[in-house]
Amino acid sequence: MTSSTGARLMRLRGYSYGRHSVCSNKVRWLCSESRNTKCHSTVVTIGRQIISPGEKHTHPPNST
Repeated sequence: MTSSTGARLMRLRGYSYGRHSVCSNKVRWLCSESRNTKCHSTVVTIGRQIISPGEKHTHPPNST
């Protein structure tokens, strides 16, 4: 999935995450609403496997 600007996005449980950082083979995804709602929920993946699921969000799930 990609954003309107072409950035990689991941959807999980109704929330979307943008790729924030890559360290070795781990990718850290930050909630895509982090700037608008100051939500700090992150997900960590290795390949397609979720290693650390998202924390509690400060907003309801995305509507789309």
